[in-house]
Amino acid sequence: MRLAPEWLLTVGGRQDWFEGEESDHLAGASVETSDHAFTGRVGLTWLHPSGLAPYVSWGQSFLPTPGRDAEGRPLEPTRGTQYELGVKYQPAGESVWLTAAVYDLTKRNVVTYDPVTFDARQVGEVRSRGIELEAKVSLARGLDLAAQYTLNDIENTADSNAALVGKRPTLIPKHLAAAWLDYTVQGGDLAGLGGGLGARYTGSRYGNAVNTVENPSVTMVDAAAHYTTGPWRLSLNAQNLFDRDNGVYGYGVYYQGLRRTVTATARYRF
Repeated sequence: MRLAPEWLLTVGGRQDWFEGEESDHLAGASVETSDHAFTGRVGLTWLHPSGLAPYVSWGQSFLPTPGRDAEGRPLEPTRGTQYELGVKYQPAGESVWLTAAVYDLTKRNVVTYDPVTFDARQVGEVRSRGIELEAKVSLARGLDLAAQYTLNDIENTADSNAALVGKRPTLIPKHLAAAWLDYTVQGGDLAGLGGGLGARYTGSRYGNAVNTVENPSVTMVDAAAHYTTGPWRLSLNAQNLFDRDNGVYGYGVYYQGLRRTVTATARYRF
């Protein structure tokens, strides 16, 4: 609803009904579960003629969780509440898009795993506070830059195991960053030919619940070449161009990361 020329109110509501059944064919037994929840969200934005748009929002979440805990009980749905304060900026007539936001998110009924037996447990609460920055800018004709950064300060705020309170959940980095620069020739015989180069940074991550094992941070480089002519777009994309080892240790096992991957694509627009 537009409350005034410069004020925009967004209100939303959602009702979920969930039914599930888990069967143990060896034991010849099954367990049925059901749940329901209403979640809402509210946002208020101030639209300034300069292109500046500060906003504030509140929202809830509900997500059914499959599986059972160590005692064989079905896991409860996770529920969350988020508060966010931010600003967006897009000046009229300019190819500039900037956003900044701070957030506070609390999630309850979080599934955690026993550090010794690795059995699922669900008595926890996790709080995440952070900052998100994003920029999309046209530096010149055909030259575009996109960059983003996330600071995610997350910790367990409640757990049946007191030793895990205040610890960072397994395999979640505190810092994430990415940048991508793309250029496309705008005229002449090479019009439509272009390429891009970018980098992705993932901060260090703990490999266990008690935060005694830490995976190092990693930076990977991506590249692309593309050509657009008429309805056709041909592209060649390379992820992890320099084949960096980006596997992580977590929950007692080692997870192999995605190594160098090259993909060729042809698209036709009707």
